Amino acid sequence: MPYKDAILDAVARSGRSEREVSIAAVGHESAIRSLKREVDVRISTIEALCRELGLEFYVGPPREVSLPAETLAPQPHQRTGRRRFAAPIDFAASVQRAARELVRIAVGLGRNPIPEDLWPALAAHASETLPAGNKKVLEAAQPVTVIELENAAGQGDPELGDKFKGWVWFRRGWLEERGLNAEECIVIVYKGQSMAPTLPDGCSILVDQSSREWEPPRLLLLRTDEGLVVKRAAEGEAGVRIMRSDNPACADAPLPKGAEIIGRVRWVGCWID
Repeated sequence: MPYKDAILDAVARSGRSEREVSIAAVGHESAIRSLKREVDVRISTIEALCRELGLEFYVGPPREVSLPAETLAPQPHQRTGRRRFAAPIDFAASVQRAARELVRIAVGLGRNPIPEDLWPALAAHASETLPAGNKKVLEAAQPVTVIELENAAGQGDPELGDKFKGWVWFRRGWLEERGLNAEECIVIVYKGQSMAPTLPDGCSILVDQSSREWEPPRLLLLRTDEGLVVKRAAEGEAGVRIMRSDNPACADAPLPKGAEIIGRVRWVGCWID
């Protein structure tokens, strides 16, 4: 049974609401909602839900399969050319490479098989360093997923993809003060001049995907037929919704029919020369 179905089944059997279980497990009410929406839920959240529901959290080889002892034992030296023996096989290095490959494959599938107490010992794929695995770090900060777009969000970029790039860690208190849930936020790169000087070309923006109301003068990430754009919500005559640019050189435009609000831009970070 897929882990998501196992967790939802356990919630149903517990007699508690999804909100109650989420709060008891991780301190906020969106954990199971995020799981049902099939967003990228952190492994620590899944582990906490399992612990709260009395489920065993396990990552490893299938339990009915036992690995042959010879696959784990050091291999004998092999003959090579004129030399009688090759250099001894570094068994520890072989195990480390195998562990890193496991991480690479698992993270690529949206999983993280590394327990918190082993995080300092291993690195994730693509040279991304896993955060220090101690409670002080986890209590003080929360990671927000960085999504790499085919083109950065600006004027007419095609899609909000799901290519995982890494994390940006935000102080937990900073997020809570602003009513933000890290699991419902993403960080992307903005490209363009239409929102200058508020959003400089090439800056990173934090988008709260739980906030999708059209309330002027909010700054919103929108999906239109022409692609992704960042615009300020405004209203024209007779309540017509208008997309407004902060750059006075760019003209207002009516919100296209069928446009979707992806989320509200709540933070910007940029390089200063």
